[in-house]
Amino acid sequence: MIFFIVLGAAFYNGFLALTQLPKEGAAWVAASGLSPWLILIVILVFYLLLGCLMDSLSMILLTIPIFWPIMQELDFGLVSMVELQSAKLEAFVTSGAEVSAALVEEARSILASGQELTREMTRELGLRGVNQGALGRVNIEYTAIWFVILVLIVVEVGLITPPVAMNLFVINAMDRRTPMVETHKAVLYFVGSDLIRVVILVAFPFITLALLPL
Repeated sequence: MIFFIVLGAAFYNGFLALTQLPKEGAAWVAASGLSPWLILIVILVFYLLLGCLMDSLSMILLTIPIFWPIMQELDFGLVSMVELQSAKLEAFVTSGAEVSAALVEEARSILASGQELTREMTRELGLRGVNQGALGRVNIEYTAIWFVILVLIVVEVGLITPPVAMNLFVINAMDRRTPMVETHKAVLYFVGSDLIRVVILVAFPFITLALLPL
């Protein structure tokens, strides 16, 4: 069955590639002026509702090709230019490169004040990969990791969210003497705690991305 799901997803992805639906959808969202956070919340709520009806593998294979191009167009500001320059500066100094200590201290002082280094200073320091293009790539990578983690969590929450949640039928089948209504009531505590976790991870992306190098 998994083979047929993957095969169907492959045909589906081919259809999306030919019709350019994800690209058109991403362009429409980018031009709509809607808040990136609002769009993210709508997507997560959609996954939560869909998780009540479908298994996780089918859901992810069918929806990620549509939603990821949209997420790529959104700017959540997960990494700022100051943070990128600070990380590159420290990595450059740690590598043992020969550079003026006074210039390094001046750069650290500027970055500590929340200001970006000028192009002239980055050239003097010999820093590479600190332009807008590099910042955009880093933000896309961070968004990808953050989004995938959120999706996986929400999908699994959907699988235990009443009334249709597939995993609840599996749990209830282990003890047929327990009414389904009681199973629904018991699982609400877990659903509530999982939703709180999702809210925290959305509000504070740093928790998810803290260990990633720039």
